[in-house]
Amino acid sequence: MHAHQPGKHSCCHGSHGHVAPTPRIVVPPLRGDATAAAVCERMKLQLSLAARRQLTAHVSSEHFFARLLTAELDADARKFLAAALPVRRALWWSVLAIHDALGADEQQERDRLAPVVQWIARPSDAGLIAVRRLDLQVKRNSMWGCLYQATYAAGGRVSPPERQMVAAPPETSRRFAAALVYMASVYRGARGYRERQRRYLLLGQSLATGPAPWSRRMHSMQETT
Repeated sequence: MHAHQPGKHSCCHGSHGHVAPTPRIVVPPLRGDATAAAVCERMKLQLSLAARRQLTAHVSSEHFFARLLTAELDADARKFLAAALPVRRALWWSVLAIHDALGADEQQERDRLAPVVQWIARPSDAGLIAVRRLDLQVKRNSMWGCLYQATYAAGGRVSPPERQMVAAPPETSRRFAAALVYMASVYRGARGYRERQRRYLLLGQSLATGPAPWSRRMHSMQETT
């Protein structure tokens, strides 16, 4: 899905309803309730041959992800984790990675995260429309274009709000999320991107369990965004 070499990267899945909030406690998909094979099939994942060799019939999502990390198949691990997480958690993962990549010296850029953070915490039609407006103001293949498209797709639609509803395939937002984590990894340049990507993978893994992570992080992020 994405080039594995460092450098400039664009999201190549160009697709831009009210969404009821999910429960604060969700069944974490990396604790064995869904097999990795089921996730790959449902989300139409295209993994490398080396990753597919790790995919046995009944391996859990948690164990498959661990296998990918052990084999240092980080690009496959990134795609799989984005697919295995609930959609808002996958999107939150990409937000945290971008927030980290921007650093403290890019306040104006980090302000662009606010509408996405607000929608993740409180999904609404108004929030989606606000994100859609921002999407129209940036390049579609830029990091921000990908983030806004990911959010819009996470809301369940790809059609513009003024047109008849066209539902977003469930894999759309997750593919964007995987691309965004990569973009965050290479945002400061190619040097050290593998270490950053590995750190973001471990961060994403930590989001699979427990209460909605944005409920405990949103306030601290708002103080710096």
